[in-house]
Amino acid sequence: MRNRTQPMDDIARSSSNSFAEYTADDMVAGYAAAQMGLQRAVSTGMAPDINCALAEIGTASGADRAYLFRLRDRIFVRNTHEWCRPRITAMQSELQQVPISVGEAFWTAFARDNVFSVDDVVAMPYGSELRQALIAQEIRSVIAVPLWQDGAVRGFVGLDYVTDKHRFTPLEKAILQGFAATLDAALHSHEHRRMRQRHHVDLQSARDRITAMVTALPELLIETDDRGVVTGFNQSEPLTFALSPEEVIGQPFEAFLPTHVAQICHKALSEARQNGWSNRFDYTLQIDDQPKRFTLHVTASGTSRSSGHPVFLFVVRDITESFAQDTRVRKLGRAAELSTNLIMLTDAGRRITWMNPATVSRSGVSLDAAIGQLPSDILRYGKGNPAQVESLCALLEQGQDVLEEVQAFDLRGVPYWLNLNVQALRDRDAVTHGFMVVGNDVTAQKLAEVRALRDRQMAMDASRDGIAISQPDGQLYYLNPKFREFLGLPATAKPAFWHDIDQNGVNPDLVTILPELYASGHWTGEVCLQATAKRERYFDVSMSVQDDGSFLTIAREITDRKAAEEQQARLREQLQIAQSRQLVAQLAGGFAHDLANVLAVMAQSLEMLKPVSTPPANQHLERIDAAAGQAQALVGNLTRLGRRSAPKTKFDIGQIIGQAADLFRPGLQRQIGLTVDLPQDPVIVAGDTTSAMQVMLNLMLNARDALVLNDTPAPTITVALRMANAAELLVPVDLGVLIEGQPYALVEIRDTGMGIAPEIQQQILEPYFTTKGTQGAGLGLTIVADILEAHQGALRLHSEPGIGTNFTVFWPVGTAHLDAIEEKGDTGRPLEGMQVLLVDNDEAMLIALTEKLTRAGAEPVSCNDPREALDAVRAEPQSWRAVVTDHDMAPMTGSELATRLNAVHPDLPVIIVTGAEKLPSTTNSVITAVLRKPVSDPVLVAVLLKAKLRHLQSSKEKTDASAPADRG
Repeated sequence: MRNRTQPMDDIARSSSNSFAEYTADDMVAGYAAAQMGLQRAVSTGMAPDINCALAEIGTASGADRAYLFRLRDRIFVRNTHEWCRPRITAMQSELQQVPISVGEAFWTAFARDNVFSVDDVVAMPYGSELRQALIAQEIRSVIAVPLWQDGAVRGFVGLDYVTDKHRFTPLEKAILQGFAATLDAALHSHEHRRMRQRHHVDLQSARDRITAMVTALPELLIETDDRGVVTGFNQSEPLTFALSPEEVIGQPFEAFLPTHVAQICHKALSEARQNGWSNRFDYTLQIDDQPKRFTLHVTASGTSRSSGHPVFLFVVRDITESFAQDTRVRKLGRAAELSTNLIMLTDAGRRITWMNPATVSRSGVSLDAAIGQLPSDILRYGKGNPAQVESLCALLEQGQDVLEEVQAFDLRGVPYWLNLNVQALRDRDAVTHGFMVVGNDVTAQKLAEVRALRDRQMAMDASRDGIAISQPDGQLYYLNPKFREFLGLPATAKPAFWHDIDQNGVNPDLVTILPELYASGHWTGEVCLQATAKRERYFDVSMSVQDDGSFLTIAREITDRKAAEEQQARLREQLQIAQSRQLVAQLAGGFAHDLANVLAVMAQSLEMLKPVSTPPANQHLERIDAAAGQAQALVGNLTRLGRRSAPKTKFDIGQIIGQAADLFRPGLQRQIGLTVDLPQDPVIVAGDTTSAMQVMLNLMLNARDALVLNDTPAPTITVALRMANAAELLVPVDLGVLIEGQPYALVEIRDTGMGIAPEIQQQILEPYFTTKGTQGAGLGLTIVADILEAHQGALRLHSEPGIGTNFTVFWPVGTAHLDAIEEKGDTGRPLEGMQVLLVDNDEAMLIALTEKLTRAGAEPVSCNDPREALDAVRAEPQSWRAVVTDHDMAPMTGSELATRLNAVHPDLPVIIVTGAEKLPSTTNSVITAVLRKPVSDPVLVAVLLKAKLRHLQSSKEKTDASAPADRG
């Protein structure tokens, strides 16, 4: 602080070299102008004149900013007024809630020197919080002087130098201190004037309320002497008590009042004797069975002229209605104070007279500062929408209540949203005395709506379906990225209307879509877009009318599904053709089997007639023989009808499986998983690729149907390919035979369905047997069986109810082994010395089998009655090495014969050769193998050779076991 005894000319001399551009006269002139402006502010309002004064002092001192800071609550200071030189950044909005601790250096300097100044901010101690705050405002030099109130700082005036540094002189400090003192005085004067105005308003309001109360309430006046004896009695209408003056004058209170009221009267009289007046006393009386509330007070009204004793006046008022009203008002006032809604009361000019704590907290404006201001000044909702303020005022001027959502701003400029309800407060004569403003804070709801809209847009943007929102006139509001991809629109394109999009599949369809959409509010259908000259894209489209009248369009591409459906239709047609052919082949095969037996009898009879016929009959016998030969050829053709040829072409079966999976996968339901496990190296097999494809597709379709029909949880189909190992070739198969020494490719097709019951497993390979009802033909697995038999393959079925089913296909890898067996059968005798019992009721079949086995070196013995074969084995069980039998015979089938033979000779191999469609299962341990007629020579020889080798191995093991141990 400047030494009060230092002469002003010393100050001027010390500052004579401080200013290059601004002289002491400039400073004084600026201070004078500012002082005059502040003096005018006492009568014209403060804010504009403070701003002008800051501009005058800032310009005169060459500063870049001039400002006024005021303490809010001993915790924060805020910048209330600011002037800035052109092109200098204003900082007022950033300095609305500055912690008082940041300016600790200010407060210390104010207490010590009555001024704070820094000539060079950069030179301040590095790391100082104040230095960082000043540098952040680009301040190079700063000076500030305090405003005092009762010995405490209540604010300060400051100057910032941003463009250049500045060295502050004592004269500058003194002038700024004088300016601060003038400003402080002006602020005090303004605050006192506002306080007087507010007190005047409050006093006038209180007077008005008292006047209205006194006027409205009935009044009872009682005059007494100093002993409490009534000397006068006056009662206005309506009567409070049904008493006349004659009944009470000259009587004490106890004579006409209840005891508790009489006691109150004596107490009030005692106070009036001592003080000249009494406090107010309230009490309740039951009048006409209704509680009535009264108020009583006593004043000394002088001295009786006759007796010279003091006289006291009792004033009694009925306050029943006002008491009830005041009680309601207090409750309402308390409710308003505790309410979380923003509540303000105004006068008829819409100037605020009261607002609740919630309003103070949300707006950041104290009640004192808000008194006399407009609600729009406190809520600042005109900041974002000035036209809204004018609209609301216009409605109120027309006498209408207001209910509208507004965006308000607090002191820091942070927005919040209110549902604003403004209602006029009118008296009984409909005269407006004020307004009540209630604001319901809906900020959380508004932010939640914004988040919901943002989340919905993010979800729509991430959707794999195309989503569009449009108006009925075709104007587009929104297209998500997927819809843009469907329409071939880049992300930057902004089509305004549907017709801006040149899509032949969209715009023509709208002509038929819109009528139904308007009629029902919804349309669903299929739309085709021409993507290229040779390719069409298909979409499932759903359009619906929203509450606001807009159209929501959702599109999902189904091009791949359509292609898969077409492929499945073609595949289904091929399977139906194959099944039809199979049906014809089975009918022809059955007919050929019976006809072959008849022709065999005819041929045998012709052979018997030839030696004994005469020359005239020989010619006829030759013609009959030729016709029979042709008939047998026709029977052979019928037998081969529908049978697939298996050309020995080589192919990678893994590639076939992959192609089958590609055809099969599009037809799967979404929840069904398909896993394909193929080796990296190709697996080369011999056969027909179309037949191999049919085997794989039929088994995959079977697995899919098992999962769909049984509604299996987490359904999965697994297809795996590998080479079969030696252990897997030893396990019995359900169809075909596994040739020892022949390598096989093993294909497993597993599903996680409900499995197949054991009784159904015995029937599953039968023609026409199906578990799918009318949806199945029962020929799929029959086709698989025919193909595998034609390729010398085999099939094994393993199923566990509740776990799943596994079909294992054994496909020969190459035919070198079978070719070698066939070649050896032609040139050598692999079955040399093997006694084989042949059983068939068809003589021709017995002859053919005998010839085949004889060429291979076996010693076949045939019989056409299974009972004879059973007797032969019983007679010499160890003489036979194998039995080859037909299945459909009388009086017992091949399976029944095998069971009985097993009881006689458990180690005797039984091989069934049959032309029937229903095959016995080899899982029955009494049957070694089942071969379908016509059986190929190498397969039959291979099966018997396997049986022979097993017998020799078994005999060797028994011999080794019975030989004496070596004692050496």
